[in-house]
Amino acid sequence: MKLQNMMQNNCRSFLFLVVFLSSVTAIAQPKDNSPFSRFGIGDILTPNHVALQSFGGINGAYADPYHVNLVNPASVAYLKSTAFEGAVFIKNSTFDDGQNQANILSGNLSYISLGFPLRNPITDVIEKRNSKTHFGMNLSLAPYSQVAYNILSEDIDPDIGTIERTYTGNGGSYKFLWTNAVRYDDLSFGVNVGYVFGNMQYSRRIEPIDLFNPFLDEFSDDINISGFVYDFGVQYGITLNKKEKAENNLIPTKKIFFGLHYNGRNAFTTNTKREQYRVNEIEGNVAIRDTILFDENNEGTGYLPSELGFGVYYRSGNKWNAGFSYERARWSEYENSVKTEALTDSWRFAAGASYMPDINAFNKYYKRMYYRFGFFTGRDPILASIQEEGISTYGISLGVGMPLVLGRNISNVDLGLELGRKLTDNSLKETYFRFTAGFSINDNLWFYKRKYD
Repeated sequence: MKLQNMMQNNCRSFLFLVVFLSSVTAIAQPKDNSPFSRFGIGDILTPNHVALQSFGGINGAYADPYHVNLVNPASVAYLKSTAFEGAVFIKNSTFDDGQNQANILSGNLSYISLGFPLRNPITDVIEKRNSKTHFGMNLSLAPYSQVAYNILSEDIDPDIGTIERTYTGNGGSYKFLWTNAVRYDDLSFGVNVGYVFGNMQYSRRIEPIDLFNPFLDEFSDDINISGFVYDFGVQYGITLNKKEKAENNLIPTKKIFFGLHYNGRNAFTTNTKREQYRVNEIEGNVAIRDTILFDENNEGTGYLPSELGFGVYYRSGNKWNAGFSYERARWSEYENSVKTEALTDSWRFAAGASYMPDINAFNKYYKRMYYRFGFFTGRDPILASIQEEGISTYGISLGVGMPLVLGRNISNVDLGLELGRKLTDNSLKETYFRFTAGFSINDNLWFYKRKYD
């Protein structure tokens, strides 16, 4: 009993730390340096919560009564308890182009979400109401894309010597989603309506370093992006042991889910400030600064790509869970009037499973933990002029889910580790590991109708 109380106290402390780190990293900008974030609106960040990341990211058909699937909105209709979730991550990347190598450490907020069923399951039991219709809702905020790079290149001109070119980018975008879902019996349908917003800053600096007191050229684009987005999903579950459950309701339910999610081309608008200067420096001090171009409030438009994904998910009570998912985004449809690029399409395949040894082992905490593992492979978007297919990416994931009893509710602390690699045809590769710590605080008293006060 003392051991269990101590573990619960440690988990409470851990939850406080995660919430504190979430508030800090939400304000701080991550220090990263990814050359892949030069393209489009930057590196697209994973929308999966920690448990799903540890599965490899099998988001097509995943449904859980205590966790939210942010990718397929239909899963929200399966919630049986309010779920307040959040996470932070730390990522270490090693970039290698065959001649140079760089190590980058970064971190940021992963997501914050609040999901809940619109009718309390406890009330249904008390009132002996066996309704086949269920409703769920979720609100979430998460980073959507990240721009963070600092690239230095040199080339030689026979007339003026070595020319140094510096490319830098900072910023990114966020996505706020409002999810609504309805389930009738085993068929559920959900819709995400959201808003994407953010700021991205791109700059170039060209300097002939062999000349005495040369003029430098500096270019910068400061782009604000905003737009409404939508997507929808559908899930269908089949109980495999329905006959056995009818005879004995205490045996674990074995169920298989099929899921599909889709979004069309979502439009966005941009507001850009574009600047170009010619600068003459003397020992680091600006002597002459000529303005070549200064253009404020340059309005533009664009389109994010359409995306289609599907998956299969199997759940055997609280013991075994397994599944796979596939998704494809048509980044060749991406448009941005102020930053014109032709990108390649992307795709991703993932598979994974989880295992809990014994949910009833109250005196052996490790047997009541979820152990998760998975893998993924795919292609990320890149300029079509650089290579015909996207950036090759693959990796494995591991994680644990630690249950935590808070009052009459069971919440979870989730830890996940992802090891992956990205490769281009010109030998540039990124090898990384990402550690994510998250929580899911559950409360089954929302919308509970009390008989006596």
